[in-house]
Order: sequence, then structure tokens, then C-alpha cells
Amino acid sequence: MVKQIKKKISLLGLTLYKKVSDEQGFTHKHYVLGGLVRYKENHFHWWSLYILGLEVLSYNQKQLKLFFLPIWHFNWRKKWLDKLQNKIPNQYDDVYILRHNIGETTIELMYLKERIINHHSKNPLLVVWSKKNIDFYNMFISDIIDVQYVKLHQFDIMEVFAETQGSSQEVIINHNQQRFICSSPDIAENMLLIPNSNFISHIQSCIGVAPQSQMQLPHISQAIQRKVDAIIKEQGLKEKFIIFAPEAHSMQQLSVIFWEQLAEYFSSLGYDIYLNAHLHTWNIPQAKAFPLTIAELYYLSTLSERIITMGSGLAVLLSLSGKQMDVIYTKFVNNTLNYTATQAIEKYSLKHMPQGIIGRVIEYNTDDVSPTEIMRNIMSN
Repeated sequence: MVKQIKKKISLLGLTLYKKVSDEQGFTHKHYVLGGLVRYKENHFHWWSLYILGLEVLSYNQKQLKLFFLPIWHFNWRKKWLDKLQNKIPNQYDDVYILRHNIGETTIELMYLKERIINHHSKNPLLVVWSKKNIDFYNMFISDIIDVQYVKLHQFDIMEVFAETQGSSQEVIINHNQQRFICSSPDIAENMLLIPNSNFISHIQSCIGVAPQSQMQLPHISQAIQRKVDAIIKEQGLKEKFIIFAPEAHSMQQLSVIFWEQLAEYFSSLGYDIYLNAHLHTWNIPQAKAFPLTIAELYYLSTLSERIITMGSGLAVLLSLSGKQMDVIYTKFVNNTLNYTATQAIEKYSLKHMPQGIIGRVIEYNTDDVSPTEIMRNIMSN
């Protein structure tokens, strides 16, 4: 993982203080006096203090240690659940929390109604922990469950519910007359250990729904349609346009030259290009880029001629638009998971989606096909 120096203070050639973070900002290391004193912290609120390379004091939400010896214990999970419970009405018997990102969450939302039935939930609540996902959730659930936004950290959710997982099943915690039901843990990690598994079958198994279970497909509100239609007019996006999605959190990216050449080709055919990108700045002169929510982007995809994307959670959602998709798989950036492009397409291929709900999908494995060949195939299809 790439490390980035965020701050540095030096005097006469001696580094008095330096802060180094990983690329995603999950872990931070602070060095004082050239590293004689070091402090490490991460998004789980864990921290450690080192002096001369020796860990002197550490905290990991469950206990405080002095020289590796526990001196204080915490029931952090109970405290976290109490705090969450104080923010939601006690009228709900079951509280559902979806801990994952767009791809897995799309599948879980499609089967949420079936889960509610299977759990015999009488008055369930779905907690949305990221405000930007409210419209995304609402596309699938309509009136089947109440929704409430509660600001939570994804890493805290994973930590709280990981304590009881021990398997590939969803996690259920009974707490003060309410059940907290959280989605399947560690999907990518567990699939590598299960032969012939894929992300659809694995999620179905984890949340206890049969492959033939009833699914909820996305419904776009008129308010979102009106808003996006107005944005299209304001931005001057042609009726004939293609969506580029060159980013994926999990997979290595292709060069900007690849996307520039595709943009030049399709522009010469009279297409506009809408560029969906948030992680980096992409200098593609032919492309138009403007911010959209996930739900707004989904509606835009239903109006597009075609979607060219990296394999990603977003690709899972956009496949439900029914439009032609070119999906490119590369190796994972996470060296711990160490998925090759071949393993990624084997486990995450959109062709595992339930039959009849997606359009034409052409997938490319960069272990087998070069970017130049991929570009040539996209242009000829």
C-alpha cells in the first residue's frame, strides 16, 4: 500500500516530527525526534505508543495494555450498541445494518424483503450509516421497511459484528429487546477458501435466501428523474452518450491514455462521454464530468447507450440498467487478498447475476488480454 507523508517538521537536518499515512487514510504513523518516539493509530480507534522501538502503551477498544500486559478492559461493543439504540425508536423489533459497499449492498437490498420474511420481523428498521446512500437504499426498499440515517463509521460496524461472526453467516446480536442483524462478513476473504463460489451465491448463502427468491429491482423516483433531466440539459450532455467508469476501489486502474483513446474514438462517432470518477483527476478533454449521487447515476445509466467500466461494486448496480456493458477486470490492489484478474472475474463476474435482469455484458480479463486488445474489441463491438 502506498504511504504518503502528510506533515514534516525539521530543524538543522533533524526530523523533529513526521506524519505518514497510507493511501486510503486508514492508518497514521507519527514519528517524533527521528522516530525515538512513535505513535500509530487507525480508523478502528486502535493506537500504540512506542519508545525506542518498544511498545509501551496500546489500546484496541477492548483493552488498554502497558508493556503488553492488560491493565484495563472495556465492553466497547455494548457501549456502541447502547449509543446506537439511544438514536433509534424502541418500537422496532429488528434493526438491519448493511456493512458493505455498493456491489454487495446492491445484492443485499435486492433480497432484503425476503430476509425480513425469513426472520419474521414484525416492525423492522434499516439503518443507513452514510447519508449519501439514502437515495440508493430507497431505490430498492420502497415501502417494505422504515429507513433511518444514523451516522456510523463503517469500520466500527465491522468491528462490532465481527466479534460474533466465526462463520460465513450473517451476524445477529440480541441487545435490550432488539435484534441487530448485520450482513455477511468478509465476503472477498471467504470466497477464496470456497471452491466454485461467487459473490452472488456466497451472499445468498450468508443471508439465508434461496437462488430463486423474490428480488426487488431498483425503482427510480420521479424527483430523481426530474433532477437528472435538468442536470443533463444544464450540462449539455447529448442524448447519445456513453458512461466511462475508470475507477475501482479494489482493482488496479488502467492508464489515462487507454480512456483518452476510447474517448477520442467514440467522440468521432458522435457520442458524448460522461466520466464518473472520484478517486483521481482524469484529464480526458472529450469527457463531461459532474457530480451525481448513486441513485442519480443509476438513472443516468438507464439513459445511456453503453457503459464501459472497471469491475467494481458500481458495475454491479449499473448492470441492472439493462444497457450494454464492457467490464474490465485487473488484479486487486489489496496485497493481503491478492486476487489476480483471473480470480476476480471468476468470483465477481456479472454473469453470476440472476438470470434475465441484466443486459449484454462483455468482460475482459487483463491476465489474458492486453489493454490494447481490450480497446480494439470495445471499438469493434
